[in-house]
Amino acid sequence: MPFFRLIFRFLPLILLATLLAGCATPVTVTSSPEGAAVYCRGSGRPAYRWKFRGNTPVTFKVPYNAIQTFVQWPGASGRRSEVRQDKLLFEDEAKLHFVQTE
Repeated sequence: MPFFRLIFRFLPLILLATLLAGCATPVTVTSSPEGAAVYCRGSGRPAYRWKFRGNTPVTFKVPYNAIQTFVQWPGASGRRSEVRQDKLLFEDEAKLHFVQTE
């Protein structure tokens, strides 16, 4: 019986770890044209830093309730999209699409 007592003792910690690990929301970013560099950060705190997440199309997970995202278009121009804000709270997934304008 000591084994079961040990399990019940650590069960709340195991459940909490499982819940926290599953709280990240998958975000898929696409663009026209493809190949744009994707940058993302949490929204709501000035301390969040921009992170490179890959080139479109790309899917990544974020642990935030809201995000800010922009893409830098391929090529030497260095142009980028407007920063977009999206709320992710209670969302199963997020799909973002950026279109390059002239």
